[in-house]
Amino acid sequence: MDSASIIAWSVLFGSIGIGYLTYGRRKKAVVPLCIGFSVFYEQCKHAVDCRRYFSGYSLLY
Repeated sequence: MDSASIIAWSVLFGSIGIGYLTYGRRKKAVVPLCIGFSVFYEQCKHAVDCRRYFSGYSLLY
């Protein structure tokens, strides 16, 4: 996948994760809160890995 599609998918799933996180926090529901946090965390972790890969940081370590 090219970088444009990675960014598009990350934005899509990150916004879904934020939506679940916000809904779970406002309704005080544990399951949507945990799902939203895990989806958002996974997208943030993936974005950091992509930035390292594209910057050449992964080649050094």
